Amino acid sequence: MYEKRYNPFAANVELVKGYLKSGKVLILGILHFLSLALTVVTMVLVPYDRSVSELMSAINSLGVNTSDITSFFQTLLSNSSLPIVISAVLSAIFTILTAIAFIVMFAKSRNSNPDSNPSSGASILRTLSMITFVCSIILAVIIVAGYVLFIVSISSVNDYFGGDAQQATITQVVIGIVVSLFLILFISYVSCQKNFYRSIKWSLNSVDLYRSGAAGYGVFNIIFAVFIGISLTVSAITVIKSFNISNLLVLISNLLSCLTAIMTAAFALGYNRYIKQAKYGYSDPYGGSSGAPYYPDDRGAQSYGAQPYQNYHVPPQQNMPPYNETPDNISAPEQETTAYCTNCGAEVKGNRPFCTNCGNKL
Repeated sequence: MYEKRYNPFAANVELVKGYLKSGKVLILGILHFLSLALTVVTMVLVPYDRSVSELMSAINSLGVNTSDITSFFQTLLSNSSLPIVISAVLSAIFTILTAIAFIVMFAKSRNSNPDSNPSSGASILRTLSMITFVCSIILAVIIVAGYVLFIVSISSVNDYFGGDAQQATITQVVIGIVVSLFLILFISYVSCQKNFYRSIKWSLNSVDLYRSGAAGYGVFNIIFAVFIGISLTVSAITVIKSFNISNLLVLISNLLSCLTAIMTAAFALGYNRYIKQAKYGYSDPYGGSSGAPYYPDDRGAQSYGAQPYQNYHVPPQQNMPPYNETPDNISAPEQETTAYCTNCGAEVKGNRPFCTNCGNKL
């Protein structure tokens, strides 16, 4: 009765592969590899202390006084070079793993073999996003603890503002609001990132489709692209006014970051729209209305439009021969036959053994 048995898991894999084999995934992998290469080049060509010094000089050329900030960073770099190197190495590891994950998803999605599942690439992204989420929670706790200590040290804050308690209180409130907004936005961002990559992995390993976090992650990356675009403009002005290797690398770094944010937003929003249409934007071939939710049953294959895992029922034949109303086990009634007597020639009806006129045996 069926052409092929429908496999909802295989249908999901084919559907998600149809999106992951797009050029956006390949471009994201290439951008992360370029970002890693830029980080290596920056570490080789521009030491951190020189980089910070030249960056502050460039900002000074725009009319901003950064003497205190420059001394702070130089002191920080001279006293804690090891943590900076460790953070740079960890950042490079995260970048290369992210690039590998996108390349793996793209390559396996391009593979026509039904057993080729890009879930391994999604697993890498999900693991990295989980680590980022945990680190963001730890960072939030540290920042909140630091702000509490800042509130407790009200006497030192009053001394900083020359004993002006009102000014000190206003400063504390403003800092508290800024810190709260930053923590809320940052944790929301990493939460959307975690949910988005988890949705891709679940869609590749279950009988249903998920898109949780995709829309939010895309919107956050659009916002980041706007802010990075502003930083890119400032970097371009800086390069024009004071051209050197350090400023040029900062400009290239901002350009790559802006392109990455734009492509990530397009990837996440595109996935959200793609999965939404696959789940709800189909027309039921069995008479249902469009927009019906997906159910993983035999009729679910049409909600995906999956190939070659369709399981639609073979429709009944419309042009069948006329129906024989006579049952096979009931025979038609026997019809009477007409015969003539060989003796007298009288007509004899039926299968009588004797003539009814003369009694001759027939």
